[in-house]
Amino acid sequence: MNIDKILSMFDLVDEFQLIDFSPASTAKLNVTKTMLDKCIIDANASIRQLARLFDVDYDELMPSEKVKVPSLLCNGTEATVTFYKTARGDRRISIQKIKEIAGAGDTLDLTWGKSEAGELILIVKQK
Repeated sequence: MNIDKILSMFDLVDEFQLIDFSPASTAKLNVTKTMLDKCIIDANASIRQLARLFDVDYDELMPSEKVKVPSLLCNGTEATVTFYKTARGDRRISIQKIKEIAGAGDTLDLTWGKSEAGELILIVKQK
């Protein structure tokens, strides 16, 4: 992971500060056309692990339960990421404004930081 790339992202938005960039706390998402067209994104193992940093345990989520997390996209846009379970119990994630930063075939890294107020935020960046 290129630390300089991550840190340079924060030149865009001064009110956020990166507090962790270890591979263990980074989720990877390979974006597909279906994800973009239908907004259906399965929460892979790395996403489920990252969600735990936000007190989201997919094993404890009830069907149709959603947890929204404030997020920062790599283009400096604030967005919302939603961790949720479908009515059938499928584990999913929704990234607001994903089409602004990714296309089919792209890889996104999701990591975390905190605001000056100490609020935990999710950071979504294109690899």
